[in-house]
Amino acid sequence: FQLPASDSSSISPRRRTWFAKAQFQSLGLQRRDFNPPLLLFPQIPMLKINTLSLYGFTYTLKQGLGVKAETTTPHYESFLHNLVQLIGDEFKTSFSQETERKFCQVDEVKVAQLPFTGRREQHTLEGEYRRWSEEDSWVLVFNAYTIASYDKGEAIAFLKCMQEFLQPPEKLQTIGHSLVLSAVLESGTEGEIKEFAKLAYQHLIDNRGWKQEKEGVLWDGKIWQFWRSQPQQWQKIEPNSHLTLVFYRDRAQLDAGAKLLVNYWRPLWLSRDKILWAYRNSRQLKSTLVGDYNTLNFAHPLSELNLTELTEAIETQFRFKQGLNSVEINQTTIEIHLNNYDNYRETLIQNAQVNGPVKLDYLAEFSQQVQQTYLPQLQKDANSLRRCWDDIARLADTINSLLEIRQAHRDRTFQAVVGIFGIGLGTGGMVASASSNYVEDIKGISIGDTALDEMPFTRGWSDLHFVLGLSVFSGTLAGVVTLFIILAWRFFRR
Repeated sequence: FQLPASDSSSISPRRRTWFAKAQFQSLGLQRRDFNPPLLLFPQIPMLKINTLSLYGFTYTLKQGLGVKAETTTPHYESFLHNLVQLIGDEFKTSFSQETERKFCQVDEVKVAQLPFTGRREQHTLEGEYRRWSEEDSWVLVFNAYTIASYDKGEAIAFLKCMQEFLQPPEKLQTIGHSLVLSAVLESGTEGEIKEFAKLAYQHLIDNRGWKQEKEGVLWDGKIWQFWRSQPQQWQKIEPNSHLTLVFYRDRAQLDAGAKLLVNYWRPLWLSRDKILWAYRNSRQLKSTLVGDYNTLNFAHPLSELNLTELTEAIETQFRFKQGLNSVEINQTTIEIHLNNYDNYRETLIQNAQVNGPVKLDYLAEFSQQVQQTYLPQLQKDANSLRRCWDDIARLADTINSLLEIRQAHRDRTFQAVVGIFGIGLGTGGMVASASSNYVEDIKGISIGDTALDEMPFTRGWSDLHFVLGLSVFSGTLAGVVTLFIILAWRFFRR
């Protein structure tokens, strides 16, 4: 026997048992056959939803911090062409050339849509891609919904078959990727809603589930935001880990909520993701720069480093300066987008309050976290890195001086070598010119004749060979004498 759900909270277990016995006897059954464990109490209604909608908000870097639009645009347009082909293949539909051109030409058309309808597995659905070309980023919103009434298992099956359409573009930097689930709630408890959200999060974002959650009120329903971060709610937020879940009272509220998503939530989340992206990049960059600084603080004297090592040190100094500039730029980026975030938050709440009560305190909590933690942390990082840069600048002056000294030494050595060869060649040429007419006289000198007799390889030489040999010998001797003179000069100058 099942009691009415409205009575279940006010009837004690003892009175329930009495009620069940009375019903048992009214059926003509014997009281002694009554078995209390067979009593059926009210069951909690199962989760039931309709018009389930899945949204994917993908923000991609277009240009900035060394990234040029001329490089990223071809990759993004290729990604959009692949989406058109994917939708056409999966839903057996085709698009006109004009529709595809408008959707894929991101510089020519700033806002474009790609609507589609069809079936995927057992689900009949409608949806669209919508994209916006911002100054420094591209925004792509995917939406697919079905008007069918689903229980938890059917809803999860629908979400799983939509995963293929949520992938961000490859070869480009993703600023942020957020998912939204919305539906009309027919029945279900908060516990069942959380269980549904848990399964959706595991299938769509991370199988480990979320770490943090916040709850708010939107009209006659509730809105939840889930994400992953450690160790505290707003610190070390993992990229692409946000899921927002909102249930509405009826289809009219769901349609109004969809307009809020596109017009007001979209720019709000873009500002939020830009803040998180800039903060994450700055923290990673600081770690890299500290490693470069430790590399430049050599434990052994700079004079012992070779030219390659000194050149690498100069390159590291250049990278450090660029990195420090990037940290300061990211700090400014966060300040700008925090202001944008607060403006979008106020605009969102004002427009949402037209349709009913709104309580979205967690949006303001994020803004406070940025002001109280993110910006002071980046300011500390910038200050410490500037002090490191002062040390590196002094070290760089020393390195440049060493490079100049070594370059001057190499120049002097090269000049000395050229001078020695020049003296040798000049001496050899003079000897060859002067001795060509006196070969026999030179051979007749007793010392020269004796020397020639002692050199077996000179026997049979012609006069030409003799002159050339004498020239080479004289030039070499002059070069050696010059080398000794230079070395002696440098030794006595110390």
